Amino acid sequence: FLIEEPEIYLHPQMCRKMRDALLSIARSETAQVIYTTHSPVFLDLADRHDGIAILRKIDGRIVPLQRVDDIFDGANAGDDRNRLRMLLDFDPAVKEVFFSKEVVLVEGDCEIASIEAIAQHLIAASSISKEKYLLARRDVVAVNCRGKWTIRAFQRVLNGFNIPYRVVHDADAEGDGGANAAILELLKSEEQRRLTHMPNFEQQIFGEVWSSDKPWKASQYIAKSTRLPGDLIKFFSFVLGKKIEELQ
Repeated sequence: FLIEEPEIYLHPQMCRKMRDALLSIARSETAQVIYTTHSPVFLDLADRHDGIAILRKIDGRIVPLQRVDDIFDGANAGDDRNRLRMLLDFDPAVKEVFFSKEVVLVEGDCEIASIEAIAQHLIAASSISKEKYLLARRDVVAVNCRGKWTIRAFQRVLNGFNIPYRVVHDADAEGDGGANAAILELLKSEEQRRLTHMPNFEQQIFGEVWSSDKPWKASQYIAKSTRLPGDLIKFFSFVLGKKIEELQ
């Protein structure tokens, strides 16, 4: 079966049903199934990486990229695969990374909530242009990895498909179990692609320790601030990959 964009005209739940039907046909060996898609629903990041082909236009030419091996091999492979499956169960939309120009992996939902709160604060203060911000934000997928070790699992997939990305995570002075080193290793030791906070995001930027309701508290702190801390502006620029001056 050759199918062009099977998601067209379908509600989200019917997209999932169509995906399952096509997968069932392929697994039954009744037929080989090949489809093009713009929908994250039809991708599986945890399994069958050899079944995903990305087509990119580079210098006017269509360049395909397809894996012929399993990305999750070697030490800790099983753990990384299971962590990624868990993340996909929480948030299937993270598969949007395959359709985005830029990807930023963050450790938690506090960071995700802060991005929009910062933007609204800067727009209200006329420090940046709303139109330029929206244009820049559309090109960036910020993935809430819900933990440092899941960042590593996601890095394996992004590295495997040559998808550019940046990472934001907590430094955690002690007891990180080697996660910091593992993240940097998968970044090929390119420190400029990583932003860390000591000991964590909320303590470095807001000077407070929150045990619950972090996204709301961060959003309220930012909304009520007369002037945003420099570290918060640095975080915002890092996520968007642009200086504030470029958004004015």
